[in-house]
Amino acid sequence: MKTNFRNLLATAFLTVASYGAFAQTSAGSIELSGSLGFSSDNIDNGSQNNNETKISSFSIGPSVGYFFADNLAAGISLSYGYNNYNASSLVYTGSGYMEVDQTNKTNSYSIAPYIKKYYTLSDKVAVSVSGSVGFSKSKYTTDYDSYYLDQEYTTNGLRVGVSPGITFFPTPKIGISASFGSLAYSRSKTEHKSENMQPDTKQSSFGLNLDSNTFFFGFGYYINR
Repeated sequence: MKTNFRNLLATAFLTVASYGAFAQTSAGSIELSGSLGFSSDNIDNGSQNNNETKISSFSIGPSVGYFFADNLAAGISLSYGYNNYNASSLVYTGSGYMEVDQTNKTNSYSIAPYIKKYYTLSDKVAVSVSGSVGFSKSKYTTDYDSYYLDQEYTTNGLRVGVSPGITFFPTPKIGISASFGSLAYSRSKTEHKSENMQPDTKQSSFGLNLDSNTFFFGFGYYINR
């Protein structure tokens, strides 16, 4: 009796999960989505060696996908990010203190073709699994007004990964999505171009990532055929 009940539950789950495609995820539909972020912060450290810090950041990440089959889409994601960090601090030079202004700037770009499979759980909710291949480039600069040498380096990266997600469809045109975690392989190469001539570095990793930076929340607009 218990075995039959478990089989009944499994059959019911598979029936729900294979529920027909939404209008949003039917073949021929187009998905437009993305993310946008901005932050700015001024910090008065109130200490002898670090007077004030200003931090600002901006990011944008548009994405477009096409459903070439029911519940199966392929598309491309783009992103750009900018971060600016300004700090004024007192540095002891051996003969006394001097004030040094530091500016760090980061510009990051990425492009990632993807494919995403949806599994419908009800008439308004679907879970998904997406796989992507991402290419990124970041440029970092650190400028000092005195005392220290300026620094500049670039990092080129490759990432291949899969991640789960869930989408809620409140209307036939709108989807609210969230995802967390990923299983991915990544590698990067950093080239230093500053006067101190630090050696270039290479890194690679593979594994399950459950850090908070893997959490994504966004909106999608669907154009149905």
